[in-house]
Amino acid sequence: MRVSPVILRLCILRTQHRLRCRMTIRVNRNFVVVRLCYNENMSWYEIVILMIAIFVGLYALICLLAANLFIKAIITPSGKSRRTFEEVRERDRHFENVDFNLYDSVQKEEFMLPAEGGVELSCVLIRADQAPWFESGIRPKRETCVIVSHGFAENKQNSIKYGYDFLSLGIHVLLYDHRAFGESTGKYCSLGIIEHKDLSLVITEAKRRLGEHVAIGIHGESMGAMAGMMALTGDDRIEFLVEDCGPTYLADFTKKAYRAMTHLPIGWAMPMMNTIANRKYHFTMEAVRPADGVAGSDVPLLFIHGSEDQLVPSWMCPELYSLSRNPHSKMALFEGAAHARSHSSNPVRYKKEIVSFLTEIEVL
Repeated sequence: MRVSPVILRLCILRTQHRLRCRMTIRVNRNFVVVRLCYNENMSWYEIVILMIAIFVGLYALICLLAANLFIKAIITPSGKSRRTFEEVRERDRHFENVDFNLYDSVQKEEFMLPAEGGVELSCVLIRADQAPWFESGIRPKRETCVIVSHGFAENKQNSIKYGYDFLSLGIHVLLYDHRAFGESTGKYCSLGIIEHKDLSLVITEAKRRLGEHVAIGIHGESMGAMAGMMALTGDDRIEFLVEDCGPTYLADFTKKAYRAMTHLPIGWAMPMMNTIANRKYHFTMEAVRPADGVAGSDVPLLFIHGSEDQLVPSWMCPELYSLSRNPHSKMALFEGAAHARSHSSNPVRYKKEIVSFLTEIEVL
């Protein structure tokens, strides 16, 4: 963040004039040095006012810098927040014993899908009849495709374990990378604002390739769940949604994540974050409201959450469940599971919950 030297000098002169003090500021590369010499003729209350003004100013500056860094970290993913395919595969092999050889050997349709802003989404379609090693004897009553929407910092390699569960039920699976992640292009994500529009484009492409008669379901994890919930009220082609560890509102999640990342009170940071996000990326934290999508839709949902989720608190799951208008919606809490770790904590139960839900809504 750059400040005009002229404006800074005028502010210093005005402070010196009103409080009869002399202030110098030296800006180095990594820090700011403020030197204040107050006049011996200043009264005690003028000194107190000056100290309070300096404290408030420094606090506002710290909040602004922290808000800017936080927004940059969650909207322009890089480094640890943009994991590679190899990193995700190594982790899932270790924690969930995912066999990626099955995925590598199956016949797939890989393609890039044009999206808003010149972005291209990397997609992979696996038809159930091309995955005979998943044969379980179970078949959907109607030809169905599930689109798997991954979470923040992940990519479609993280979606493969969920894809296996649906393929074993005779359901087609379409995996894709969100903008700015994996093999998709784009410099920033919007945590659901643009992503739910991207999801509708993926639905259109799935129906184009498989046929308009095919039923569409969504599986979303964390940020992918936000996109799925937000898409409910804008796309009537979605027939069911498996929502895993998504938040009610982005603003609630942001406050908790900001405190965890910066160890600072949210205070003035929230309006600052909204201003920065709006000016740079044309959306605000308050605009991302997944719960509104749930409340405004009749689509059946399966809500999944880990009881030990420290990022998206588990109380958000029953709150979302209470908003669903469909009597066939279900909720499954996984004891001891951390954020996005319900599947790894108990993969057998996870699949049973999916089968039970899909049976309840007569997909199976």
